[in-house]
Amino acid sequence: TLYLCLAVAFYGWGLALTRLAGVAFSPAHPHTILVWLGWSACLWLFQLLHLFLPLNLFVVLPVFLVGLSFGLKPAFLSITRLVQDKQSRNYKALSIFILLFITAWVASKSMLPPTIFDTGLYHLNTIRWINSYLIVPGLGNLHGRLAFNASFFTYAAALNFYPVFNQGRAIANSFLFLLTLLTMSLYLRPVLKKPSLVWQSHPFKYLPALLCLPILGYLVFKSDGFASPTPDMSIFLLQLTLFVLWTRSIAAHLEGERQQLFGMFEIIILAATSITVKLSNVLFDLAFILYGVLYLWVNYAGKLKVLLKPLIPAALIGLLWVGRGLILSGAMFFPSTFLSFPFEW
Repeated sequence: TLYLCLAVAFYGWGLALTRLAGVAFSPAHPHTILVWLGWSACLWLFQLLHLFLPLNLFVVLPVFLVGLSFGLKPAFLSITRLVQDKQSRNYKALSIFILLFITAWVASKSMLPPTIFDTGLYHLNTIRWINSYLIVPGLGNLHGRLAFNASFFTYAAALNFYPVFNQGRAIANSFLFLLTLLTMSLYLRPVLKKPSLVWQSHPFKYLPALLCLPILGYLVFKSDGFASPTPDMSIFLLQLTLFVLWTRSIAAHLEGERQQLFGMFEIIILAATSITVKLSNVLFDLAFILYGVLYLWVNYAGKLKVLLKPLIPAALIGLLWVGRGLILSGAMFFPSTFLSFPFEW
């Protein structure tokens, strides 16, 4: 139930973000992409709110309730259309059973004791600081890792609904895993109806998502990231998702679809968010942002108005993240001391 509520709330914020940016949703993509965009928007909101308030129940609950109010009706209509699709009842029943089974498996695995060393070293400590206090200037003086400024920790802290729930560490990565799996599965729905599409279409259209499934299966059985609020697992899931979005955009381009504003919007926003989740991912993400910008520039005849639609939200994501880094450590990209300033803290 919590997974579903989170998905609908993020879906609502994803709709709000695209409408605010003036970007129309493309039916070539599954609606889970809007959930990803809403997740990015909420990460930004949580970081902004944490500048002034600790992320406790009274701060984060209104954010989720607003998202639910935006997304409840559209999500219900989307699910209804999906259920009414022309497929056999046995196929639909089997799909629901598999989804519920995987969800139960992942949920139970996420409730195991965390075994990742860094979880005890600084993950849980960082989350508790975020739950208990607004952002603390110079927090990195207590321990360097407390200034790592990973936006993922504000997300995990928000899921604690502090001090009521306190199991956000079990929800954070498991939710993103299920979202990634569902995104790949929805991209592959045409293949389930007609398997020959795999070799009849451009290799970039379905093969990347298909090849991601065994990787996700490996995570289910081998990864200990479900029970830990580690940004490493979230980064890996973001990398898989961005890779599939990128390859599908190339396939769509080769098939004659030149106007891909929504496709580039999602790539640029998710890549910008990914940098804030973990700094070590920066080169990977900058490559995707550059790809999106160049694609829009070439295929929309250099229209600045089109370019600004994804670039303004991406810039806001980056500026807030850099500002938080300066407050926590005095450095824009801590633990790197490049572009650090001699603030009092």
